[in-house]
Amino acid sequence: MDLYYFNPDNEIAIAHGGRGYTPTANIARMARELAYLPAYLAGREDRVLVERLPDARFLDERRELLGMECRPVTLEEASRLHFNALRPWGWSPRVLGLLEGIPVDAGGRESWTPDKRMLYARATALSVLERARRALELPDDIFPRAVDNVEGVVERARRQAVVIKSPWSSSGKGLLMTGPGEVGGKEREWVSGVLRRQGHVMVEKRLDKVADFALEFWIDPSAIRYAGFSLFFTGEKGEYRGNRLGPRERLEREITRHVGASSLEAARTVIARVLLEVFGGRYRGPLGVDMMLYRDEGGTCRVHPCVEINARYNMGIIALNLSGRYLSPGSEGMFRISYHPRAGEAYRVCRERAGAFPARVDSGRVLSGYFPLTPVDAGTCFVAAITCSEFARER
Repeated sequence: MDLYYFNPDNEIAIAHGGRGYTPTANIARMARELAYLPAYLAGREDRVLVERLPDARFLDERRELLGMECRPVTLEEASRLHFNALRPWGWSPRVLGLLEGIPVDAGGRESWTPDKRMLYARATALSVLERARRALELPDDIFPRAVDNVEGVVERARRQAVVIKSPWSSSGKGLLMTGPGEVGGKEREWVSGVLRRQGHVMVEKRLDKVADFALEFWIDPSAIRYAGFSLFFTGEKGEYRGNRLGPRERLEREITRHVGASSLEAARTVIARVLLEVFGGRYRGPLGVDMMLYRDEGGTCRVHPCVEINARYNMGIIALNLSGRYLSPGSEGMFRISYHPRAGEAYRVCRERAGAFPARVDSGRVLSGYFPLTPVDAGTCFVAAITCSEFARER
């Protein structure tokens, strides 16, 4: 029996560095309202840690429709149980402190040393790119640079559109996108704040993006296993919005029709080797590599093989499990995280969508319709849900 826990602020907690980090009110709310989400990764006997237990009707529906037996537990109840392993979204000093009173088998709880902090930084993605440069014949213009002063950022942004990233952040947060010469007062203030808190920023050329995708891995001290492919989408500011769902070959086709299967396979093989060099013996668990399909200046589609690295569970892994375990093989759809700031808005929207697109479920698999994955009531702001439809069989 394992214990899952959703802590979406993991990299920010690591940047803070201590157990005393307190998430902002909005991030704490997201963690609370989406706390049930890791249940879609869990086994029948596992538990998922929540601050507040969901309504019994919500749990009964998931058991009856999807066969889900994973039970939510509060921290108080979890401290009276014994687990094989603790599986938070990601490990940080804060999470170690939060979970330290929960009984677990030897080896089921990770340790933390200061040198692990850099594994979670965006600079590690640059290190992976550098190691993969020759094998994948990567062009110079995709490589980010670490800059530790405002004027250095302004100079890099003077002639071209850039993306400025804080060293530690997640889910598309901590990004600032600018056009050529658009680093003004507000942008300088943002950069100065990141420099003050984290010491530097990563600056990279803004590419002509065609699609975002990721390769998901599982890494042990001496081996790495490819877990699958995920196709995701983001908002105008680079924030995560959701994932496509469906059979892997259909999703991969969205990339390989532009660059060919050999380019995707080359990126997978080389990046897996480099990840083991960088993370082997220092990290174990799920690891996702965000990649990008983009057009170069000549209009040719290319693969950017390492935009970011997520050394933790991530939404792509959730999407893989949803597609493989809870979606009909003949269906495809979208997995979305949405935010509704006004009171009652999320509840109203969910009811309207469920009424307009009623879920059809057969033998524990969603065929079509709208299906919320996390509890929604009148006070909810964050919602995780899927919307699916059946696709025509290809002959």
